[in-house]
Amino acid sequence: MKKKESKWAYLNYSSQKEEEADQQFLSEKIFSEHIHQIDPISLQPLISPFTQIKKEPFKKKKVSNSNMAQDSKFYQSWWNEMSEPCCEECGIVLLHFSHTFFAHIIGKRNKSIRHDKRNFVILCQPHHQVLDFGTLEQRQAMKIYDKVETIKQTLKLEQYGSKRANS
Repeated sequence: MKKKESKWAYLNYSSQKEEEADQQFLSEKIFSEHIHQIDPISLQPLISPFTQIKKEPFKKKKVSNSNMAQDSKFYQSWWNEMSEPCCEECGIVLLHFSHTFFAHIIGKRNKSIRHDKRNFVILCQPHHQVLDFGTLEQRQAMKIYDKVETIKQTLKLEQYGSKRANS
């Protein structure tokens, strides 16, 4: 059995070496074919279409746990104050607590009004999605669109003055 394993290991090793040699030969051939092409305008060598470009890995933004904890406490305390929470768009009663029912009018990045109750509307998940990611026509078709736009203008006027309120 050891002979078979060593035989397979040898065959695997030799086929791997042959494959590497083939790749080396092809890359040299491709490089030599394309290096002689020069851009007639800039007179710079053209890059081979087979050149590998190293890409930076995608970096996720770190979400602060303290912000999440503060948000959760804020939402929970506000939820407990409500006698019968319901979606402001369709009127459906929201039976259980979820942070997704709290839709920010002006984004959470704006820390000065992040926990201002005027900056929220209570919406069920589907209407929250439409408010955040829907097209302009979809948002304008919502019953609360005028209320949201009025609140947005008011908060922007308070925060920025008349310069940026119309944007």
